[in-house]
Amino acid sequence: MEHTIAGWALIPTRQETFDPAWREVRPAGAVWESQRVPVPHGKEAILSWNVPPEVQPGLAFEMSGQVRGRWSGWTRVGEWGEAPAPGVDDPLLRREVDTVVWDAHVDELRVRVRTATGEHLKLDRLVLAFPAAAPKEQVALPATFTQELPFRSQRTEDESIGDRICGATCVAMALAPRVPNVTAEAIAKAAYDPVHDIYGNWARLAAAASQYGAVAWVQRLASLDDVFARLVAGYHVICSVAFENGKLTGAPVQNTSGHLVLIRGWNKKGDVVCNDPAFTDSRGDGVVYRRSEFERLWLTHGGAAILLRWE
Repeated sequence: MEHTIAGWALIPTRQETFDPAWREVRPAGAVWESQRVPVPHGKEAILSWNVPPEVQPGLAFEMSGQVRGRWSGWTRVGEWGEAPAPGVDDPLLRREVDTVVWDAHVDELRVRVRTATGEHLKLDRLVLAFPAAAPKEQVALPATFTQELPFRSQRTEDESIGDRICGATCVAMALAPRVPNVTAEAIAKAAYDPVHDIYGNWARLAAAASQYGAVAWVQRLASLDDVFARLVAGYHVICSVAFENGKLTGAPVQNTSGHLVLIRGWNKKGDVVCNDPAFTDSRGDGVVYRRSEFERLWLTHGGAAILLRWE
């Protein structure tokens, strides 16, 4: 059987360039294991993947950690399609929805991909993201910048899931210039996580975007300047914030344990221009949030982002 993964990338603590440096690998057999990946720092990581749109066998994504020369067993960290039955997770690594966390000092990680059937497997990309550190150099940015992207409200889709598809709606807005007929409901269906009954965790939203021809992955960023630099370079960026008691001025909700918005740019004050799908009307089209508030709420919620671009 042929099993290929076209790109494997480690997102390190610092990026010399915006694009991950994809490395070609040629795994053999029905089970693929990555090379050893050094853990730069921190005690968590996010794995994301891209899959081609053709029908795929079910996939299971697993990780193992090495502590003082001893490798742990495998822990299931993600699924796509009708995945193989899970085994018994090793206690060293713990899955928290879409993030893998550990308490001990882990020196290295490995990733394993298994198919449910042993059929032909092709993944376009695997990306492992660790917590970000400040970039070596700041990129010069224009005084103001805004991407032209259409606004959509998550509330106008299927009423039974409208309050659960902020991420899917953001992905649909980012895809819309190239795929104008894509709906948030379609993205939500593709990204649905049956293990946790949510319409898209980080990895599955990136994978759903890849079904429409985009390149998408999850990355940890250190500041809004990192986000802004990527917008100027042509990336679309989706971020998540969490807050209580109206701590995000102008937001349509007072409390959220996690809400995704599509960042489009910034104004002359440096405040953040977003498409916020929680609005039911055009007020969410280019809504402006104070940088000081938004950056703090985003970074304290993990500083993760979905980066999306076209090849």
